[in-house]
Amino acid sequence: MWDAEVDLVCVGAGIGGLATAIATIEEGGDVIVADTSPDPAHGDASSVATRRRVGSLRAWLQHDVLDIDTDDYLAAVVEGLDPLAQRVDTDHVPTRLASVWRADERTVEPFFGSAVRAWDAKCLASPHGMLYTTISGRPTTKMRSSNGELIEVLPVGEIDRSVDVSQLDLADWMVAQARERDVEVLSSSLLQRLVFEDGLIVGVVFDRPDGPFAVRARHGVTLSQRDYQPALVDRLIDPAPADRRQVCVVGRTASRFGRVEMVTTTAAPAVDRPVCAMPGRQLRARLHESSRQVPSDAWRCGKVDGYPPLHK
Repeated sequence: MWDAEVDLVCVGAGIGGLATAIATIEEGGDVIVADTSPDPAHGDASSVATRRRVGSLRAWLQHDVLDIDTDDYLAAVVEGLDPLAQRVDTDHVPTRLASVWRADERTVEPFFGSAVRAWDAKCLASPHGMLYTTISGRPTTKMRSSNGELIEVLPVGEIDRSVDVSQLDLADWMVAQARERDVEVLSSSLLQRLVFEDGLIVGVVFDRPDGPFAVRARHGVTLSQRDYQPALVDRLIDPAPADRRQVCVVGRTASRFGRVEMVTTTAAPAVDRPVCAMPGRQLRARLHESSRQVPSDAWRCGKVDGYPPLHK
């Protein structure tokens, strides 16, 4: 019996979890975000120690669960990854320069499995990283980074680029954006287990102060950092005055991992209108228009068949 049913469940109420929730709502979906931090009133010292553990190979995927299937899944996801090798990324908000990918581009990025795993390790090491339990079906916009990489982008919003933005500033901005959209956050909801059905993750059970709370997820679950630590923005690129810097969830094809980045959007060659000349709302509309080349009705709440009604 499910206590709730939504399009996406976000395990972790840090920057990554809130960003994924906001992007989902912008696409017409409904979400629940679970704050998996322990209730301070209960003084869960063991959980705090786990979060501070140095060298944890699971990084923010570290959860003290007793469910064998959930533990095996988390172990399999991080197998072969070394977040410690990417430690330099943990103190910065990544910034990249990218342009909207055109369907008539002839250049195809070669697929290298090792490159995808290197990306996974970067996301696992980043406090802005997140893990999706599904790969396909996310309404992303394809873009090309200035280094030639093809990336998949979910825009969250535009942040004022005229001031230096710290990680703490970004977190405060993300919380404000979530409040504007009435994002539902379940406080003190520790992960008990992921729910599997025919090998697929279809929901989550949380331990809450008033007992277990089961949520079915129509389109998957994301796991991310439960909190954040202050850091400075990594300014690898000095944007031109006309550029627009977007806060985005960035992923790679065939990867379950993603992370929040500051994306400076520039015009691509032979585009009918320069992307960088558009105001923030028009830029978002253009990105969304690109991502909706495939009908997205199935993403919307109440449009998915195949799941039984909730039983109270």
